[in-house]
Amino acid sequence: MKERAFTLIEVLITVSIFLMVMGLVLGLIVISFRNLHEGEKMLVHQQQQRRCLSRLSREISSLVRTASGEASFAGRENSFFLSLPKRIVW
Repeated sequence: MKERAFTLIEVLITVSIFLMVMGLVLGLIVISFRNLHEGEKMLVHQQQQRRCLSRLSREISSLVRTASGEASFAGRENSFFLSLPKRIVW
């Protein structure tokens, strides 16, 4: 009985196709990790912005108008005064 073996050309073609497929898979994995990292950075920035807006909201809501027409932040020992117009037009 005669044994049949693969030729060098068949092995080279198979290895080339395998390497191309593995290159594509590796490329997709790298892109996925890059997108994951970018998404995490965006999430951190959004959380920082949310905290900043929350603090601004609290600061603005604690703003009170005094009898002289000036405004100050309530509940602060070293509050500063801010001159506000009598009427705000939007």
